[in-house]
Amino acid sequence: MQCNHLRRMSFYESLRYITGFITELLHDSFHSQHYSWL
Repeated sequence: MQCNHLRRMSFYESLRYITGFITELLHDSFHSQHYSWL
C-alpha cells in the first residue's frame, strides 16, 4: 500500500512537471507569435 501511494505521488509529480513544461512552451510560442505579429 505504501509503495502504491509513493508511485501515485511520483506519477502526479511527473504529470504536473510535464503539464508545467507544456504550458511554459505554449507561453513562449504564444509570446513569439505575438511579437512576430507586431
